[in-house]
Amino acid sequence: MQVKRNVVIKGIVTPWLRDDLRAKANALIKQTEIEMQTLERQMRQLSVMVPGENDAQKNMVRQQLQLELNDRETLIRQLKSDLANIDKLQDGEEVVYAVLEGFVDLQPGDVFEDKINKAEVIIKDGAVVELRNA
Repeated sequence: MQVKRNVVIKGIVTPWLRDDLRAKANALIKQTEIEMQTLERQMRQLSVMVPGENDAQKNMVRQQLQLELNDRETLIRQLKSDLANIDKLQDGEEVVYAVLEGFVDLQPGDVFEDKINKAEVIIKDGAVVELRNA
């Protein structure tokens, strides 16, 4: 029987991995900033709507937009912190690069927890170098 499980992708720290992590973080920061601009534009549009017209609904929408903005501001702060920490990574150490979903065959006698929880793919410079508990 096949069941779904998470597969942790770990990268061995090299200059390539640092560059890749930086590029992904910077791209996500830019994307998040664009989303924030869109949310801010929506808030401004909400402000110019006719007063008294669905004020309760406008307030709910405004609160939701503000929550979304706050979440994105938090994400940007976290990404900038991550960027600062990338240079502190030591060559050769393993760091979590991604988590993907995959499938595993279960057979009678398998240790369930080992099959479900410990799948790892180790990459170095973008190439797979090891499979653990595949």
